[in-house]
Amino acid sequence: MKVILHVPATTSNLGPGFDALGMALSLHSTFEMDTDVQRPEVNITGYGAETLPRDGRNLVLQVASDALAQIGQKLPPVRLTQHNRVPLGSGLGSSSTAVVAGLALAQVLAGLPLDRQAILDAACVIEGHPDNAAPCVMGGLVTAIWDGQRCEWLHLPISPALGVVTCTPQLSLSTKLMRAALPREVDFEDAVHNGVHACMLIGALATGRLELLHKAISDRLHVPFRSPHIPGYTQVVAAAESAGALVATISGAGPTVIALIEQGNQQGAAVAQSMQAAFAHAGLQSVAHELTPRP
Repeated sequence: MKVILHVPATTSNLGPGFDALGMALSLHSTFEMDTDVQRPEVNITGYGAETLPRDGRNLVLQVASDALAQIGQKLPPVRLTQHNRVPLGSGLGSSSTAVVAGLALAQVLAGLPLDRQAILDAACVIEGHPDNAAPCVMGGLVTAIWDGQRCEWLHLPISPALGVVTCTPQLSLSTKLMRAALPREVDFEDAVHNGVHACMLIGALATGRLELLHKAISDRLHVPFRSPHIPGYTQVVAAAESAGALVATISGAGPTVIALIEQGNQQGAAVAQSMQAAFAHAGLQSVAHELTPRP
């Protein structure tokens, strides 16, 4: 039996939607599984090809094995081939792609119909939050709540005019480090600020009032505390907006910076080049992608 899964990158937060909003992107990693083998085998191309484990410690196989064990089954010998197109540790949900792939493969191996809700709930158990897992499994722009047992989620409408540019510097910033950078308490005024701006952000994306994004993107809960860990961040955002982007902010916990653009204006290449030049000025090489939201 052979199975091929295309699992999308995701961006979370989108400024004020901290831990509440996530969006699937048209960049994906591919996971191929073949059970017609005598012994386990892992092949990896792309990001992590030289560093990720190729044995039972591989995250996809670990997740699949644990999921099967919960229903009294064992992971058979498989050949797993990972084509990692999503940069690792970048704020683009690379760990979610591996977790979701492992859970989906477990369902296939168990002979079960693909159950997206079950995959999402299990992914939330593993990751502890739904902001990347929900759009990774369900696609589109998603808001989700995880109560420890079930993830409730909603698709939110997105203007078809919205485009995305991501720029990922060669910088290692763990999610744990970037979580530790956040304050334990926030002012009431800042909490209200984020609530108001998140609502405006959702409305602007839904109605196509993309000119409102420049104000709506304002955040006080995480960006001011995470951005100092990304060299050149302020200059990268300014470069993106000067090149025609509507707004730019941190993707997830970073270090990727995501810019939102209008697709019809054909500004993606210029925005990408400007962001890369700004990172280069800060001494960092980077990779940029011109993308769209993935349904």
